[in-house]
Amino acid sequence: MVNKAELAVVIPAYKASFLQETLNSLARQSDKRFNVYIGNDAGPPGIDQIIQGFKKILNIKYVRFKENVGGHDLVAQWERCVELSGVENYIWILPDDDTVEKDCVGLFLKEIEVRPKLDVYRFNTNYIDDKGQILNVNPIHPAHESAYAYVEARLKRQRNTSLGEHIFSREIYNRVGFRHFPLAWCADDVAWIEFGQKNGIKLISDSSNVANTMVNIRVSAENISSIGKDYSIPKLNASLEFLLFILEMNNKKLLKPIPGFKELSYEWFWGQMEQLHTSVRLMDLYKLMPKIKQTWGDTHGYYYLLRLFFRQKQGLVKIKKFIRESF
Repeated sequence: MVNKAELAVVIPAYKASFLQETLNSLARQSDKRFNVYIGNDAGPPGIDQIIQGFKKILNIKYVRFKENVGGHDLVAQWERCVELSGVENYIWILPDDDTVEKDCVGLFLKEIEVRPKLDVYRFNTNYIDDKGQILNVNPIHPAHESAYAYVEARLKRQRNTSLGEHIFSREIYNRVGFRHFPLAWCADDVAWIEFGQKNGIKLISDSSNVANTMVNIRVSAENISSIGKDYSIPKLNASLEFLLFILEMNNKKLLKPIPGFKELSYEWFWGQMEQLHTSVRLMDLYKLMPKIKQTWGDTHGYYYLLRLFFRQKQGLVKIKKFIRESF
């Protein structure tokens, strides 16, 4: 049963491995004025049992979908899970393997009670492993960041961001919505830029209590952020869609141009390739040639990326091996 509340925590569920930890972190919240909506994307039976154990602790609405959607359109799975909610003014899409520290909800609700309400909020983050141990503490976000500054920081790779660290208003979601990128790669980046275009992105944090207002982003072999050859082309394709989106915003004068965009975007795209390591082949780049030309306007981008590609390989033997494997 759900109650009248300002915040909907929406969990698009598919994996059972860490879901109990996610729900435990919500059950430990110091302020429980929120509702939880869980949409099971035709996942394993174990999910049902895990959720049953929390129905007396949390206000949960749970639906098990008959058809798996996230396997071919992850954004569509986000959307149908959001549709399960309906009365709350703010939405927090929390992946089924992330966790949140105990004062996140309370500090967010306090923020919207005492200050003018905005469309996008976010928390600082840690990366955690499959045992919940902290792998890395991400750089602290600015107290307030414009959409332009967000884009610039992303292209310069100054900070990582994730879906689960953001809360957004239902009003902006209904008006703008998500864009459907392959594997939802960069789809959340685009959302924060569009959602935060008018009033930017506000950080929810307590300088005297930072540890209790963090979101913990899971890094494991089970999520699409992990390295995997099968995902390399869709991820790179989505990365190019992200760059084309920035150019579209520039052309519509909705976002002022980023100084040195071409060079920054080359290096940012290489960073995406670097995450995939050797799962990216020369032939993969060739398949992306139409979008590469569309992004940078000519073939120079392709040859620049090739130079970056080989720059990272040590020795002629490795280069020859890459050529042989690619063709």
